[in-house]
Amino acid sequence: MTGRFRWCRLLWTKERADCRSTLSENTEGKGEAMKYRWYDLPEKELLELLHTDKEKGLTKKEAALRLKTDGKNVVNPVQKAPIRGYLLGVLTDLSAILMLALAALALIFSRDMGALMLLLLLLCNYAVAIFAYVRSQKTLEDLGYRAQPTAKVLRNGKLTVIPAESVVQGDILMLSYGDIVPCDARLLETDRLTVLEGNLFPTDRAIEKDGEFRKVGKLSPDEAKNMVYASTVVTGGRARAAAVQTGEDTLVCRLGKNKPIAACHRLDVIGRLKKLSSVLGVIALIPVFVLTLLELLQGGALIEVFLTSLAFAVAVMPELYSAFAYILVAVGVRSALGRKGEQEGTVFLKNPMSLAVLRKTDCLLLPLDSFFCGENTRVSAIYDGSTLSKIPEEPKDSASRSFRGKESKKKEKEKNGKDQGPSSDGDGTGWQPRPAALRILRYGLISTGLYGATRLILKNEESENIYSKEQEAILRAGERFGIYDRRLEEEYPIFDHREAGENGSLFETTLVHTKGQDVVILRGRPEEVLSHCTGYYSEGKVFDMDAYALNELRNMALDLVKNNGQPVAVATKVSRYNSLMRIVDCQSDLIFEGFLSLERPLLPGAAKQVRRLQEAGIRVLAYSERESLANRYLAGSVGLIQKEEQCISSSALPRMGKEMFRLNVGGYRLFEGFSAAQLKQTIDCLEEDCGLCVALYARELEGAYPMYAADVGFSKEDGKRKNEELRDPLWSKHPGAQVGCQALNHISDGILPESDRTGNGGINSMARTLDIAASVYANLRTLLCYLAVSCGMRLTLLLMGRAGEYCSPVQMLTAGLIFDLFAVFVAAFERPGKRILKNRSIRAKSMGQLLPLLAFGMVLGGLTALCGRIFTENGILPEQALRGWCFTTALLLQWGTLTLLLRSREPVFKELSPSGAYILYSVVLLVFLFFCNRSSAFGGLFDVSGVGFSALLLSLPLPALILGAGIGCRAWFFRRKTHRKAPSSGSGGKKGS
Repeated sequence: MTGRFRWCRLLWTKERADCRSTLSENTEGKGEAMKYRWYDLPEKELLELLHTDKEKGLTKKEAALRLKTDGKNVVNPVQKAPIRGYLLGVLTDLSAILMLALAALALIFSRDMGALMLLLLLLCNYAVAIFAYVRSQKTLEDLGYRAQPTAKVLRNGKLTVIPAESVVQGDILMLSYGDIVPCDARLLETDRLTVLEGNLFPTDRAIEKDGEFRKVGKLSPDEAKNMVYASTVVTGGRARAAAVQTGEDTLVCRLGKNKPIAACHRLDVIGRLKKLSSVLGVIALIPVFVLTLLELLQGGALIEVFLTSLAFAVAVMPELYSAFAYILVAVGVRSALGRKGEQEGTVFLKNPMSLAVLRKTDCLLLPLDSFFCGENTRVSAIYDGSTLSKIPEEPKDSASRSFRGKESKKKEKEKNGKDQGPSSDGDGTGWQPRPAALRILRYGLISTGLYGATRLILKNEESENIYSKEQEAILRAGERFGIYDRRLEEEYPIFDHREAGENGSLFETTLVHTKGQDVVILRGRPEEVLSHCTGYYSEGKVFDMDAYALNELRNMALDLVKNNGQPVAVATKVSRYNSLMRIVDCQSDLIFEGFLSLERPLLPGAAKQVRRLQEAGIRVLAYSERESLANRYLAGSVGLIQKEEQCISSSALPRMGKEMFRLNVGGYRLFEGFSAAQLKQTIDCLEEDCGLCVALYARELEGAYPMYAADVGFSKEDGKRKNEELRDPLWSKHPGAQVGCQALNHISDGILPESDRTGNGGINSMARTLDIAASVYANLRTLLCYLAVSCGMRLTLLLMGRAGEYCSPVQMLTAGLIFDLFAVFVAAFERPGKRILKNRSIRAKSMGQLLPLLAFGMVLGGLTALCGRIFTENGILPEQALRGWCFTTALLLQWGTLTLLLRSREPVFKELSPSGAYILYSVVLLVFLFFCNRSSAFGGLFDVSGVGFSALLLSLPLPALILGAGIGCRAWFFRRKTHRKAPSSGSGGKKGS
């Protein structure tokens, strides 16, 4: 057994090596034949060659062995930042050399605890900064790995979702709509499979594939109809395939067309910081030489001044600024993911490079569904032709349940012993709909075709029972009132079913046989269904559909729309169906039965979020798949539109013309019924003619085309978890469209969750993404401003004193390295405020803009030195305590500066919500200063001695004065800004009234 297994492994390895050697380096031309002809091997011979089973796939043990032998299936590699090069650059940089020189000189000339403390501070700072950099880079790289697509394979006979990089040769793949082909594979079975191969071959349309294709001879890769290739996209149908080439052996890798996932070390902010650090490095060295030269001329304590100046140069440490930026970006991207249980919308921002674009985004284009919570869609009213029955909401215990599956109902039947039918009190609320309303609901349920064992098995292929929100709401209502049970299949057996748009079908239609008649039951939009009706049912009778009745029914549909409902029309027709007659031929001369009104609750906080974005100058636009009057009422309910002129439908585009559309595109807020091509045209006009930076949120695969035109794109998560076992695969005759697919997730810059009642997803998640991008750059700007002020303050203390009169080398490094590093983490974990979008700055801080802050820091340093000298001359402060007092005051001023910079985004501490990092920083600073001034042993390590508690109190007035002045100036600024806006808003309101 062992020898046979070893022989199979050697044979499989040999065949793979032969395949690798036979594929030439340049197979780009169409006439170049595929040297290893997987396409013309008979199926049985192919499976024997791959040592796999078509029905069961590989075993987990065999797959693990092949993965270890063959390596991972890496098609799109993740770019890694050059960590080794970064470390080498930091350790060999001028600041590192100065650090070593400083430590050596301190040990040679001092030979005390201060020198050892100096060296310890330097090493700790480097260790913490480098560790934070490596961890931040690891966090950002993990985003690239998490962005890798998944694959559905058979392992041990079970369908399993695994990472695409874990696919091995011989795996049996299950492909469906929206999937990215993980590797080169030979098709075994196909069901109307179409694949888009535009990234490999010169074609812009999907190619139809055929698992039964056989052709002996040499073919080019694009001529093999029974082959699919890695990185191509499945646009329709389903298939079963065998993996034949993985990793570097795939065609896309051989052609060199596998694009790596972008790395974050190419962010524009990193490049700007490197330039800034080089300038600051030169500036930091100037005081070293100037002060050393002056002391040499004056005959002072040369070594003390040299050590202090050198400590200042090292404390600036500009080479670590890029590490600081990585920390800020990593924390910002990680915070976008949110925490478990958070109400805010979580976002998977898989491309950190998009942060720079999101910071400038001023236009959001989203589907209209993203403003509503789809999971709580319910049937709120039923119109039966004469009476409108409003359905009360379900009780809380049942409203929280999702649609129960077949298994839960089976258990309930076993518990009760038999089917009980509708209860007298309906759903437990004491309300029961009229029999006529139940009739309409039953017909609506039948039109879905989602009942009966045979039909449900077909729909549950691969455990992807993808029901629309409309279907699930009808099913839930039918279950609620006891009409969705086994008797439905017995009384209305399904003969045929067609989805809307399938084979020319206008509506979702079901053909059933009941009471000796063939009855067609369909469901669709009111305006379309009513146009195909010749009669209507009311009070048990059928009447002719005249103009008056048609107008009344249209008004009823309009009333339902105005009441925040989405009416769905239900119609029937008695027909003699035979195998020669298509079901689509039965969709005329209908009898109108009634309306089902669906209610979609508004996404919590959606209207407030739209208003906040609009106040920040960001346009919020929406698009819908179909034209409907309900869309305009829904858009108005969230504040997207205020008048009809802000809406445009796809049917109006031909009459308008391209040039007129380009002129007026800036005034539209709702785009109805736009196709992918029309949506792309809209994005092009918004970018070129209006100068907007557009972010697009797409939910289906058709959104990939306009996503390439947008500046940044987002998609909906597909919901498949890696390493998750699914049910046995079944074959579906009618594969439906899928919302949230692998292909769309792969090309997008971020992935948003499904909208739910907790406020996650949709517009809330998009706004959170903009908040995160603005917050990352705002935090970076805060950090640069803080470093400029603190450097200016320490520079003044260095220049105003002689031989370390106001600060020692240890104090310089403690303030410049330890507490500045604390400030980096405080800025990184700062939460985005509610006004972050309104106050966001598109332009980054340049060196010229930092000079006033540097001057402000020098003023603070001068005031510290001046107050310290005044206190010592007047006997308030002992001479030996001057250094300690200046050190304590400088640290408190740094804390006050950071507080003002962090709170500058909100008006005068109105919403004071400090982060945990800020609280920790404040506590550590206060405890550190307390022990420095109370413990002579601990304070001696930092040259703080003889200060005492009274001197510590003397350090508080100056920081308190600066902090109070900053708060007062901020209050005056916001008050003046508010008064400026008041007259204009008041006059505008008067004029408007």
